[in-house]
Amino acid sequence: MKHMLLVVGLFSATLISAQKKGKDLTLAEQAKQNLSVYEVKNPFKKTKRVALMGVDVSFRLAASQTVGNERNSDASSRTWVTLNPPPSAELMQEITNEHYARLQAKLAAAGFEVVDEKPLQQTEEYKNLISDKERLTVNKTWGMAARGSANEAAMIDFPNFAGGAHARLANRNEVLVWNSHTLLDFVYIDQTKTRPVKGVINMEAAISPAIIIHSSTLELQGPDYSTFKTSFHPDKSVFSNQPFHTQIKSCTDCIPEFTERTKGGKLLRESVIVLSRGRAGDNPDFKFMFQVESDYAKYKEAALDALDRYADQVISLMK
Repeated sequence: MKHMLLVVGLFSATLISAQKKGKDLTLAEQAKQNLSVYEVKNPFKKTKRVALMGVDVSFRLAASQTVGNERNSDASSRTWVTLNPPPSAELMQEITNEHYARLQAKLAAAGFEVVDEKPLQQTEEYKNLISDKERLTVNKTWGMAARGSANEAAMIDFPNFAGGAHARLANRNEVLVWNSHTLLDFVYIDQTKTRPVKGVINMEAAISPAIIIHSSTLELQGPDYSTFKTSFHPDKSVFSNQPFHTQIKSCTDCIPEFTERTKGGKLLRESVIVLSRGRAGDNPDFKFMFQVESDYAKYKEAALDALDRYADQVISLMK
C-alpha cells in the first residue's frame, strides 16, 4: 500500500507540473493547443447575441480502464475507480447551474449580449431539437456518468445538416444558438504491463484524483448558416489542481453493481489484486480496485474551477 501511494504521489506531481507549464502560454495559445475548431462563415461577424439553449455537464461516477485484451491476450489488467460518495443529484444540478451563470458573466465580459433563452424555448424550432437520450451512461469498459442540464432544461441535439431547426432558430432570431456538453472526470488511471522474464508478467496500476475535462463539445449555430464548433484534440485536457479528495484506498467490495455478471447461473464479482507483481500461469487476470473518498464542498470548488478554465479557453477563440 505504501508503494501504491508513492506512485500516486509521483503521478499527481506530474499533473501539477503540466498545469504550471501551461501558465507560461497565453490563454489563446493554450486554447489552440487543446482545442480543435471547425468554422463556417465566422458567426461572430454576424451577431454578438448569444442564447444559451443547451448547457449540459456529465459527471463521471465510476471509471474503468483495461490494458490488454481480456479475451485474446495472455494477460490483461482492469482497473476500477469509484467516487465515494458520488455527487448527489442536487450537487450536480448546483454545479451545472453555476456553470451556466458563470458562462453568462464571461460572455458578457467578452463583449457578447446574452439573451434570455426562455422565449426561444417556446418555439417549434427548439422543440424539434429536444433529445430523448438517456441521462445515465453505463458501460463496463468505460464506467458510469450522469448528465445534467442547466436550469433543468431539456437536452438538445443539433442535426448534422445545415438547414435544420438549429439554423432556423438562429436565422429567425438573429442569435448564436449555444449547445455545449462537457464531461467532468475525477481520476487519471495509469496502468503498466511488463515481462521481466519468460513466464512472468508484472501488472501495476496507479491513480491520481483530479477534476479533468478531456471530452467536451460546443456547437454554436449563427445566422446565415454560420457555424462554430470546438472539441478537444486527442490526449489534451483542462483540469483543476484543487484537491477534492480526502483519501484514496484500495478495496475488494467497492466494484459498481453494474459490472457484475452472471456465469453458469451464478453471480460473480471481479476479484481484486492491488499492485500485484510476478503472477505467472495460463491467462492470468489482474484486477485493481480503488475508491476515491471525496468532500462535497471541495468537489464543487474543483469542478467549477475546471469548468471555468475550459470556458475561458473556448471564449478566447470566439472572435
